[in-house]
Amino acid sequence: MNPSADPDDIDAGYDACSQALAGLANIQKTDPTTPPTPDTVTLYFSNNKGWDGVNVYMWSDGGESTAWPGVAADYVGNNDYGEGIYSVTVDTNSYDKVI
Repeated sequence: MNPSADPDDIDAGYDACSQALAGLANIQKTDPTTPPTPDTVTLYFSNNKGWDGVNVYMWSDGGESTAWPGVAADYVGNNDYGEGIYSVTVDTNSYDKVI
């Protein structure tokens, strides 16, 4: 405690802390929730072989699949090595395997 502190300031600080503590008792407690799992994931591919295009074949053990050779990936740009970067967004509710 600071011996040179104004007693009125100390009392005001104590009162503010007491009010804050009393307010905490009124907070509604809830169970934590599980954050939602995203329904999509975006995958990126570096075309280091210089293919004319990149397709992505997707399927799941449940039987759903894209037609071969898959969907065309979107060209995003080049990386620092001059390789084309492609992306595809996968619906994780429909597919769980990708090549």
